[in-house]
Amino acid sequence: MAASTAATEPPPPTLPPPFATPEHAANQGAAPPPAVDSMLVDPEKGGDGLSTQDEDKEEEPDFATGLKLVVLMTSLLLCQFLVALDIASPQSIIATAIPKITNEFHSLDQVGWYGSGFLLTLAGFVSLWGKAFKHANIKWVFLTSIVIFELGSLICGTYPAFAEPTTKWRRGVSKNSTTLIVGRAIQGFGGAGMTSGVYLIVSVSAVQKLVPGLLGLLSGIFSVASVVGPLLGGAFTDRLTFYINLIIGAPSILFLIVFYQPPRHHKIERIGWKEFILTLDLPGVALILASLTCFILALEYGGATKPWNSGTVIGLLVAFGVLAILFIVLEVYQGDRALLVGRLMKRRTIVACAFFVAMINFSFFPLAYNLPIYFQAVNGVSPLASGIRLLPTILPMTLFSLVSAPGIVLVGWYQPWLMTGAAVAAIGSGLVYMLGIDSSKAHWIGYQIVAGIGTGLAMQPPVIIANAITPKEDNSMAMSNVLFFQFIGGTFGISMAQSIFSNGLINSLPELAPGVPVAEVLNIGAFDLQQVFSGDALLGVLKAYMAGLHNAWIMSIAGASVAVFVPLIGAYRKLPKTPPKTWDY
Repeated sequence: MAASTAATEPPPPTLPPPFATPEHAANQGAAPPPAVDSMLVDPEKGGDGLSTQDEDKEEEPDFATGLKLVVLMTSLLLCQFLVALDIASPQSIIATAIPKITNEFHSLDQVGWYGSGFLLTLAGFVSLWGKAFKHANIKWVFLTSIVIFELGSLICGTYPAFAEPTTKWRRGVSKNSTTLIVGRAIQGFGGAGMTSGVYLIVSVSAVQKLVPGLLGLLSGIFSVASVVGPLLGGAFTDRLTFYINLIIGAPSILFLIVFYQPPRHHKIERIGWKEFILTLDLPGVALILASLTCFILALEYGGATKPWNSGTVIGLLVAFGVLAILFIVLEVYQGDRALLVGRLMKRRTIVACAFFVAMINFSFFPLAYNLPIYFQAVNGVSPLASGIRLLPTILPMTLFSLVSAPGIVLVGWYQPWLMTGAAVAAIGSGLVYMLGIDSSKAHWIGYQIVAGIGTGLAMQPPVIIANAITPKEDNSMAMSNVLFFQFIGGTFGISMAQSIFSNGLINSLPELAPGVPVAEVLNIGAFDLQQVFSGDALLGVLKAYMAGLHNAWIMSIAGASVAVFVPLIGAYRKLPKTPPKTWDY
């Protein structure tokens, strides 16, 4: 009876609301929306409120093909590009615009949070969005994430309108800097849903044989953003760098609303509103955000504005550790409601993918974020030119990212692939570490090429592997868990590298450039060094810069070297050609 009833159901409406029920689909002509509880679970069903969409029959696959697939991929690539501008760009659009922003706000002490506010919420909320995709209509959840990201961009773009230009209103200016940070955090919240959603939508909407290549294309857009980011940030005003998101995001929203419908074969696990709120694990989100905030603050203060043995720094590090432990305990207690679902994190291959991508990002970001500083300080080039000099990293990284997704599925044996990529990345990081004041163009080009090849081979496959080995019902959570570790690795890498670089520079200046005030060097910035200093003073400052850079690049070598051995944790099995019905990895 259930099967025959389901068979006579009309297709879903063109624009179903989030969490739409089968009853709503059957009565799509009705104007009023369904009751709150019915939007997640059929109230006629008993039990704990858990049910699976169309569980009594197997839907015929209705994959997106032809023009629909082209339009869908165009929309997803635009969305991925927006988030990638801030995640992947070593000399990102926000980094290039920061000098203009600080000149207006006089808020140099808050500069670090313009980037950290985005990364914190990106890492903290990505698994929460994975839960939403699992239990609700993926189209409307994804559109919600885009709208939130665009709202954050609008807040960031309109902050000068709130500023009073006179100095007597300096307190108001400080508030506007805080407004910018809040806008960046909102961007990260929405961006977490966008970057996890694009992978899921492709994996359920495209023919399986095309999925690896399409996921590789989405991964490759990160490298494209690394080139375009500094160009946009340098070419436009600070306000326009945020309005770009609105301009690019608008057609994506329109295309998705008009042309995209979630495939009928994609199953949604329906639950009631109360259970839905509980499964988002909001206490877990709060703990991980608080823990990361304490860690970043400790690194920002330590050795720069406060000694490492100060009560503030020690207290922040202790708070970070305590909150991290509480987060782990809570995740174990929460079970399937946890941000990091325990039964998934018990799977060897998922654990291997998660920790591998964390270590690769921990390695890559210190390398890439500090290369522009090297070019600006040593070569005296502009931020825009330093971004262009990253092409030897970005181009091979993009090429091998595109190759790695279908390649790893074709080869099947993921462990040798990942280990090779990490080994090449470690060698490339070691070569970059050898750069000095007198290094030639051939050196910094050749060394970057090696690092770019290794990173391209290694960075994106973990998400592809997680998608390939996961049963469909756990697909969104498995990929979100891997992305969580990817963002955590990047956040730790950037924060630690910045702290190590700053401390190395500060500690080396008195010895290598005696008589040069440390505060003056820090306030000038890398690009203006060669205009302010000359002779022995300039040479000493550049040597101090290299000391800090070398210290930071040691992290890149260490992270990639550890990553070489992480794939051995996973199950030594060939990747399946089609999604498995049960967990075998």
